[in-house]
Amino acid sequence: MQACRLRTTFVAFAVVLLASWGGAGAHGSTRVAGSTRAAGCGQANQGWLFNTYNNCGALNGAKATVVALTKPATISQIADYHFDNGVAVKPGTIGLQAPNGYVFGPFKATQAAGTWDWIANANITVPPGSYTVLDSSPSTWSQNSFSGGKGFVRVFGSYVASAPPVPKPAGTTTTSTTPTRPTCSSTPPSTFLISPNRVAKGGGTSFLLACGHAAATSFQGSFAPVKVLLYDEASFRNLKYVNGSLQPISPSFPVRAPLVLSFKVVGPEDIDITLPASIQNGTYVPVIVDSKGEVASQNLLVVP
Repeated sequence: MQACRLRTTFVAFAVVLLASWGGAGAHGSTRVAGSTRAAGCGQANQGWLFNTYNNCGALNGAKATVVALTKPATISQIADYHFDNGVAVKPGTIGLQAPNGYVFGPFKATQAAGTWDWIANANITVPPGSYTVLDSSPSTWSQNSFSGGKGFVRVFGSYVASAPPVPKPAGTTTTSTTPTRPTCSSTPPSTFLISPNRVAKGGGTSFLLACGHAAATSFQGSFAPVKVLLYDEASFRNLKYVNGSLQPISPSFPVRAPLVLSFKVVGPEDIDITLPASIQNGTYVPVIVDSKGEVASQNLLVVP
């Protein structure tokens, strides 16, 4: 049995006691909060299509979980675990992104009394492939070292003989290095927008800058970028602004060094970015550095 590796820096713990979830309807589970130790991090095999729940301490801030299906499957429900230090989190939505970028859902989640499980009815049939779970509250989605920092997920359903092909995405995802050009909004964002914001490794995207405000270097946006940084979402939450620049909240809060991305100014309102092929799957916060300081994006960048 693998020993638990637990952190107590800034998140309280929960011991996840695995219980069998029966029936085809809503499922319940038993949890005990407040413990900082468990005998091991093993997973019980109860016949789910996919399961990353385990019985070690639960931390917040999960990375997106990828569900690998080797056969066609009908997915009836998806459950995500949101312990959040024992504080109830209002259920949001759970979606499932296919390898081509198409998103099933997102489906509205509910929460049974006495549990911290968000449960969404999906009722979809999908072909084999790797599907990314999209949780509307990654900051409270539970994870730990045994799950590799990825969110606790259970997928209910059954394998089937065949499945229809996944629909094509409606222009929200691209792997091209020359993405569709975004346009300026009549009401510029307070920071900047990523368009599209779900991009495969090695793919391209654009940062839409607020228009109509002349800046240095003849760039007609709100910012004149000098550098583009890319923080993983968990590290970005451990940063704060000090005189316009991002600094760690304290030495005890871990911050991974950001990626430095190359960029190209392509118009009066946007810059083009190409992600490195070596980037890890996950959720990121791009930051533009200009002469006035550092500015974070308004939406998140997801690398499925």
